[in-house]
Amino acid sequence: MFRNLSLLCVLLLTSSQSGAQEKSPADQFQSVYREWNAVEKQLTDLQNDYQAGIYLALLSEITEGILGEREVADPQFRLLLLAARAIRTNGPSPAILAYFSLWTVRLGGWLGSLDHCAQCGRSFEQEPGYVSPGSSELFCEKCRAAENRSSFGSGKRLEPISQVALSIGRVALSGTLERLLRSNPSLSGSHEISSYALNILEQHMERKLTSRQMLEAPKSGESNLKN
Repeated sequence: MFRNLSLLCVLLLTSSQSGAQEKSPADQFQSVYREWNAVEKQLTDLQNDYQAGIYLALLSEITEGILGEREVADPQFRLLLLAARAIRTNGPSPAILAYFSLWTVRLGGWLGSLDHCAQCGRSFEQEPGYVSPGSSELFCEKCRAAENRSSFGSGKRLEPISQVALSIGRVALSGTLERLLRSNPSLSGSHEISSYALNILEQHMERKLTSRQMLEAPKSGESNLKN
């Protein structure tokens, strides 16, 4: 688990450094080694923390999954390091996963508006939004009813996303991770907005995230680990 994350981060960092033509290969290698060595030391203490390990595995799996979607970019690498360091400092947190997942979706160009209905453009204000799992488009209550009628019989129904969850998403996308954590976001709201983003990522990767399934069933995962 940690070995894969370490390898992934080194590869991402190498890629982000590869455009620096003014540096010799030896200088680039030293720069990569020094920066990752600092991060690896921060992750060492997490190896005995099952929950933190699952979070880090999920960050790794998401990043690996989107590499085929677009060229590796420095912002995605920095996002990965930011989330890993936050887990090291604060422990595993749904808010950290929400921040990472939402920003990964935004960097991929797949994120819809968390403020307005995708159909009529009306502001959600204090109302929940409604979404079809895997889609980025959010609908208001009125358009949701029409959408449900049009998809009747298809098995696809729009599910609600609470205003609390949408608010957490807006804070995550409008500021720093530190600011989001300082706001002490609710666990349920963080889980909810994370699920929205993770569903979008799974839709674009065309597969389920294995680490996500482990995270959502921690008790059985811990039991299997002990056995």
